[in-house]
Amino acid sequence: IIVYAEIDGQIHIHNFKVVDKNEGFYVFAVPAGEYYMIAYEDANSNLAYDTGEYFGQFGQPDRISVNGLKPLDGLNIEVARTDGFPEGFPADVSKVTAVMSIRDIATGTVTTLDDEKFSDENAHLGFWQPATGFITVGAGVYFLEPYDPTKIPILFVHGASGSPRNFRFIAENIDRRRYQPWFYHYPSGFPLEKISRFLNRMIIYLHERYQFKKLFVTAHSMGGLVSRRLITRPGEVFWQAAFTRPLEELRLSPEDRVTLKEAFFWKPAGHVRRVIYIAVPHRGSDYADNPIGRISRWLVKPPSRFESFYERISSANPGAFTPEYSALGRGELDSVDALSPRQPTLQILAGLPNSHPVREHSIIANRGRPGPLAESSDGVVPYWSSHIERAVSEKIVPAGHGAIDHPETVREVNRILRLR
Repeated sequence: IIVYAEIDGQIHIHNFKVVDKNEGFYVFAVPAGEYYMIAYEDANSNLAYDTGEYFGQFGQPDRISVNGLKPLDGLNIEVARTDGFPEGFPADVSKVTAVMSIRDIATGTVTTLDDEKFSDENAHLGFWQPATGFITVGAGVYFLEPYDPTKIPILFVHGASGSPRNFRFIAENIDRRRYQPWFYHYPSGFPLEKISRFLNRMIIYLHERYQFKKLFVTAHSMGGLVSRRLITRPGEVFWQAAFTRPLEELRLSPEDRVTLKEAFFWKPAGHVRRVIYIAVPHRGSDYADNPIGRISRWLVKPPSRFESFYERISSANPGAFTPEYSALGRGELDSVDALSPRQPTLQILAGLPNSHPVREHSIIANRGRPGPLAESSDGVVPYWSSHIERAVSEKIVPAGHGAIDHPETVREVNRILRLR
């Protein structure tokens, strides 16, 4: 995939990325400016376009305007043509020096929890300045050891302003002879839909690569909401909540239509057989609506807006968004907004049936305070939000929202992992 500019009638390649045909992920970090994109199949792996190889461009091609650190989404390219490849590209892109780069997206990179990318500083950067965090730190699924087909992978998903290091105590105390820890690391200030879609696509890719038979998930706080896409199939419910008319009636480019379809009518990765939720706000948290949450929303919003995509749809289709999702039409639905109990997304997500048999377990904290359980809270998430009827077990621990490190939490996780 090549991102390039046209200057005085000449093509100047800014950067390129070789993408596995089964993966499909690409990210470029570029300075503000005007760009175009083209992609081609490299069937003989010579890094050059050869006659007969498939290629495609973004749009006709369409100019891509980049302003500051605001991410552009929905830049899909269909690689399906074999004639008319434009002239002016170097014969071998390996000789091109990239102007600016981004950390690779990890799909099974082996590392340790001491990796600097998992530091508290970078975790906070990913929340307050998610675009900057994505460019400078990266994201993806990380392993602590090379894939072992004799072990069950257990995916750990952190919450807002978190990192894989949050799970160190649990990861160091599970049976590593039977389980292999995987960690999803992501900039938590991005919109919930984008974070969860990214994870779903990576797990689909990892399954294609390793063919594991089952996957367990342990998620803390917002990480539980991120993980729900792995085990649910939305049907029409999300689309009907957000849009006033069917997808086929909207005026969209082919690329935008593909992106919307993937966002609202996703296919779950599957293969998840057990999920452990730790202090997860299934129905939201009042934190999002209190003064701290409002300040957080204001600070997080600028880099996490996606005007280039959703505002484009809104301007081409006036009245397409329902009143409840008008913020989405302005590209303003960030991860703080998503945690508000008033946000319909959470209520819909909590009520979605699982797409396949999954055993779900809840670990809920109440700070060890006396009083009715139904009125308790971990200080951030109330019991009524963490409790789900479909859970096959529910454990109350005398801790706050950081219950992830509590000894009783670790004992309960190990009890669940010993189940057959």
